[in-house]
Amino acid sequence: MLIPAFFLALAPVAMPDPAAPWEVVEACPRLIVGTAKATGVVIGQKDGFAYLLTALHAVADDPPREVQFFTRRSYPGPARSLRGCVVVAKFPNADFALLKVPTGNTPVPVLKLAPPAARPRKVPFEALSIGCSAGDPPTGVKETVAGKRFGRREGGEQAFFWETGTAPTPGRSGGPLVADGKVVGVCAAGKDGRGYYAHTEELLAGLKAEGFGWLWSE
Repeated sequence: MLIPAFFLALAPVAMPDPAAPWEVVEACPRLIVGTAKATGVVIGQKDGFAYLLTALHAVADDPPREVQFFTRRSYPGPARSLRGCVVVAKFPNADFALLKVPTGNTPVPVLKLAPPAARPRKVPFEALSIGCSAGDPPTGVKETVAGKRFGRREGGEQAFFWETGTAPTPGRSGGPLVADGKVVGVCAAGKDGRGYYAHTEELLAGLKAEGFGWLWSE
């Protein structure tokens, strides 16, 4: 049985500049949560708000006080910072949360969730993880996804996770796992040198149950 550990030691190999398409990196802001940092991914924008996924353990006590977006032109500094972020749904079993932050009339980059028909069916498969290692600007790390695993957080219910061959470092929690240009997972934990990401099925089912199915069905 998988019991993910949230304090991770094995560092992924990340390039100084993001090893991922800029349209992917730009949709993955750095989250400032108290004195800590994590990663999010914007999966939709509606009525003046951006909607982001991140790891629940990163925002369990407080919502981010700042959401920092990066662009190719601004990197490695942030191009824009947004405040007023709130947690609108929590999914403790798979360790992810949905946030919203006001954007006004200004669009932000969006990285769509993979709908059921676009979910990876064969394993292993190649993917990218995006995250802010040690609170640095977001970078891309090439991942090999070994398969789907059924596990649980200590004291929680069981859920499905994608297992990768590289454990994420602190700061990458909440960042997306991306395949074919779509979000298929959200970074939850690492254990024994492997990474664990909330599985696509958990993301889609959880959002639909809370009335946010439009984030992936549109």
